[in-house]
Order: sequence, then C-alpha cells, then structure tokens
Amino acid sequence: MKMTMKRYYISMFFIIICMPIISMPFIQTQGQNSSRKVPTVFIQGNLNLEYFSQVDEYLKENFNFRESLISIHSGIMESLFNTSAQSKVIVGEDNWLYYSETIDDYLRTDVLTDDELAQIASNINLIAEYVEQQGAKFVFTIAPNKNSIYPEYMPKNYVKPPIESNAQKLAKLLDKDIYINLFERFDNTECISYLKRDSHWNNYGAYLGFKEILAGLDIEEENFEITQINKKREFKSDLDKMLYPNGSMYDEQIYYTFDTSFEFISRFKSGDDIIIQTTSPQGEASALVFRDSFGNALLDFFARQFESVEFNRAVPYQLEKAKDFDYVVLEIVERNLPNLISPPIIK
Repeated sequence: MKMTMKRYYISMFFIIICMPIISMPFIQTQGQNSSRKVPTVFIQGNLNLEYFSQVDEYLKENFNFRESLISIHSGIMESLFNTSAQSKVIVGEDNWLYYSETIDDYLRTDVLTDDELAQIASNINLIAEYVEQQGAKFVFTIAPNKNSIYPEYMPKNYVKPPIESNAQKLAKLLDKDIYINLFERFDNTECISYLKRDSHWNNYGAYLGFKEILAGLDIEEENFEITQINKKREFKSDLDKMLYPNGSMYDEQIYYTFDTSFEFISRFKSGDDIIIQTTSPQGEASALVFRDSFGNALLDFFARQFESVEFNRAVPYQLEKAKDFDYVVLEIVERNLPNLISPPIIK
C-alpha cells in the first residue's frame, strides 16, 4: 500500500511538471509567440548546429503557464523567504523593492576614480559653456537612486559604508550655478517621494525635482496650478513586473489635476519616446531637456510651464539643438553617472 502511494505521488509530480510542455501543442497561453517555428534537428538536409539554443529560445517564448509559474515562484520567495527570485530585483523591508544595478553605488564598490570624476566634471562644464555660447541657460542634475534616499528599507545584510558616493564626490567638483542638488531636497521632505515597488520617483518626487530645476534656472513656477491631488493604487511598477509578469501588486501613485493643458507636436507613443515635443498656449519661453526614464514623470510639469519643450533621450546628446531654446536641462540617474566619462560631441 505504501509503495503504491509513493508511486502515485511520484507519477503526479512528473505529470504536473511536464504539463506545460505536454499541453503546448493543444493550448496557447497569453504571451506566446506563435510566429516562431518549432526548431528542427536538420535544415535542408544539414545538421542544425544551433538546435539546442533555438529550443531554449522557443521554450522561453512558448512555455505554457510560464508567466504564472514565474509569478508563483516570486511570490513564494518574497513572502516566505523575503528574497528575490529575479537577479535584477532586491527585496527590501516593508514590501519595498530596489534595482540591483544600484548596489555598486550603495555599497561604494567599483567607484569612479578621482580622474574619472574630474573628467565628468570637465565634460559637464564643456556642455555648459557650449550651451551658454548658444544663448541658453544650462543646469545639470542627478536623479538619486532610490536606496540613496531610502536606505532604511534595504535588506539588513547590505551595509552602506561611511564613504562618499560618486554623486557626492562629483557635486564638490561642479559649479553651484549649474548643479541642482536633488539629494539634499529629497532628504529634507517627510512625504514619500519614490514608488515602493518601482525604481523611479513618484509624481510627487518628480514635482519636487521640477521645482528645484526651475529654481536653478531662476524661473518662477507659474503658468499652471494643481487643482486636485489623488492617490490611487493602480500603478504597474517596473520592478514588480519583473517579479510578477502575470500580474503585479500595484503601487500607490499620486495623480495631479491641472488647470491648464498642453499638446504634443511630435508623434507621441509613450513616455519612453526618444523625442517628445510639446506646446502650451499658457507657457512661456522654451526648454530642451536631455533626460532618461526619470524624466517621464517630469513631462506634465515642463510641458505646462514652457511654451515649447523638447524631451530628448538621444545619446550622444544632440547639443547642437541648444541654439533653438532658452533653457537646457541635463538630467541623469545616479547609477548612470559613468556614462558621462566620454567627452561630449559638440558640433
């Protein structure tokens, strides 16, 4: 009897783990790529030397219930063991998630040398000098990594040493007239300025950053007012989606209602477009914003403040456009500061 039960459980175990593959010819789950053909051992009579790599890619895209199984596994790892099933995500305290690519900055490992930091400062000064020669005012700012502002939710085994970060060292080399220190601003606010399960700031954090940038440009905040503020738990966070591709826990986001509007004059698809151009009849002057993904949440504010705005993600930076704008802003996230070591291309 005991032997029969053991065989039964073993059989059920293998049936369950094989079910996703067994069901592939009969069931297609959401997200499958039906355009990819099943790999064959021979192609036109010749041995397919890439057969196993093609099988691996085919299974990644067509493995039944793949997203559900990944989500279940991530849920078990996070809820029971308080750890991550995804190498790019760090599970912190109180449901906070962090991007693993920020760990070098946090632990002060693989830091930039003094010469590299001096080179970055020199490059930023060159950009500032060029932009000002074109008749525009220039400012540079760094969007802090989330764990630079909220280290208290990081796992206890990540111990930040008492050493200055790349951003802190670089700040000492930059002219205060062009550098906007967002670290100090975020450290001095009681409201949460970053999303718990995303790698970016929330809309409130973006608004704080926007106001600091305006102050650095010597511009008064005007041309729009926030008439209503709502909090909704409906934001699909990037880190959460890495862990739970089949459905996220949703993050609480702050949503603003404004008394003015703006129009896209570029073919807008999403906030990740390489170039986004806007115009606002209530706005004044023009701004060119070189930015990364942290700039997505800045769009609503800049697009209403200025008559015309260009959000530009092109790399290398298209500095030749500076002549067409009154103000130029360069924003980059802390973890990507090494990208600024290469000299800028100035035409």
